[in-house]
Amino acid sequence: MKKFLLCALVALLAACGDSDSDFVQRPEGTSEKSQKSSSSGSIVWNTEISYGEMTDARNDRTYRTVKIGKQTWMAENLNLEMKGAYCYDYDSRKCDEYGRFYDWPTAVGRVDCNYKDTCGVVPVVQGVCPDGWHLPSLEEWDALFEFVGGDFVAGAKLRSINGWPSDVRDSLGSDDYGFRAIAAGSRQLNPFEEGTYTFYSNRASFWTSTERYKDGAAVVWINNKDETWLRVEKSAGFSIRCVKNSDEFSPDTDEHFEIPQAEIVDFEPGSMTDSRDGQVYRTVTIGSQTWMAENLNYRYTQGTAEQDSSSFCYKQDLDSCAKYGRYYLWSAAMDSAGIFSEDGLGCGDSVSCTPAERVRGVCPEGWHLPDVLDWKVLLDAMGGPYDAAPVLKSTEGWKEDIYDVGNSNGTDDYGFSLWPTGFITCLKTVREYNSNLWNGEMAFLWTSSENDVSNVTRLTVSAFIDAVTLQKGRNPVKNYALPVRCVMD
Repeated sequence: MKKFLLCALVALLAACGDSDSDFVQRPEGTSEKSQKSSSSGSIVWNTEISYGEMTDARNDRTYRTVKIGKQTWMAENLNLEMKGAYCYDYDSRKCDEYGRFYDWPTAVGRVDCNYKDTCGVVPVVQGVCPDGWHLPSLEEWDALFEFVGGDFVAGAKLRSINGWPSDVRDSLGSDDYGFRAIAAGSRQLNPFEEGTYTFYSNRASFWTSTERYKDGAAVVWINNKDETWLRVEKSAGFSIRCVKNSDEFSPDTDEHFEIPQAEIVDFEPGSMTDSRDGQVYRTVTIGSQTWMAENLNYRYTQGTAEQDSSSFCYKQDLDSCAKYGRYYLWSAAMDSAGIFSEDGLGCGDSVSCTPAERVRGVCPEGWHLPDVLDWKVLLDAMGGPYDAAPVLKSTEGWKEDIYDVGNSNGTDDYGFSLWPTGFITCLKTVREYNSNLWNGEMAFLWTSSENDVSNVTRLTVSAFIDAVTLQKGRNPVKNYALPVRCVMD
């Protein structure tokens, strides 16, 4: 094991064990050339492997298992829903294929240790694995790689037969032992958007129970090349493969893992009055935030060089403003004239601005125009962008989904009542605004997060896509008019 740790220092997960290892048994029924079956739209199995089965009593989910040498491994990634576990791209439908990503405290069953202190985890820990199984240590991974031939060939022999990036030469595996390592990727901090997460799908990444230092633990990578690598990022999310208890590796019998339950998001309806014009709006408190449950309808009358106003009603109809709220140029949403605050002073089309960290904009006193992180807090509270889409949408007004040939209205579980109001194109060459686009099919809402002189990130919900997106770099742009939802300071 000391040899292995020395190899890890140069970032290679090397098979540096002794050459006389007693892991010498090839799984029964396999051959040097494994049959490659095919299955459209899914990760295929090696049909020459004699798989076993294990059922996790906690959620009655059955997993295939495979014996490799003296070890018995899960042949699928763990998929136990709980706090600290995430689906790829927040899409619960992908958990069945790829399993879930877990942070390390959840993986080892020590949710109390966070990422600040050394946890002192014992060498063999059951962690999040089912009874009779445990989270493998680095030593156990070392034994697996040594048995299949060492680190420079282990990747190819353990990778799944399909499902790896097609543009990478020789990325597909032979899956000789039925381990079926799939390119599920990992959940990692996005360096380009502070406080947000992204997913990478060009590798198989697995937690070990081996802690390296207070905010680092050993992670096994199986890349789209033949090498297998070591990485330490305790705060990230990786897949889990459990290994069956044995005489040599068994956790403490007194250890008991309690599943951290996902938090139930409380919500409470309310109301607020805009002191500027006396209009009353429905509100909803969801988790830690309070949002307007209607689009803003404050008449912001500051003109532009081309237009008499910078906020509009659909078809110039005041009744439609009462129902759907008003549409604002981004300059109006930001209150670029500085009428209510200087938070967004000078922010508008064709200019770059540096707004305050929190922009009141056109919102009532005590409220502000949400930025990207405000929206992400809301979406995370609802389980992510896929789960959030139907529960945010209004129960009426959405056009039929032409792809599923069904109704695309939402369930409006929280009373957020997001209507498909589309946006208004505002042409600089005329003193009028053009037609409303995507009405009935799309909902757009401004954020205060500028991308460049012409573009701003906006919340987008479609009748045809089952997800909420925070979109940037495409229409609508700053000189279009979108609705506004305000969030309480």
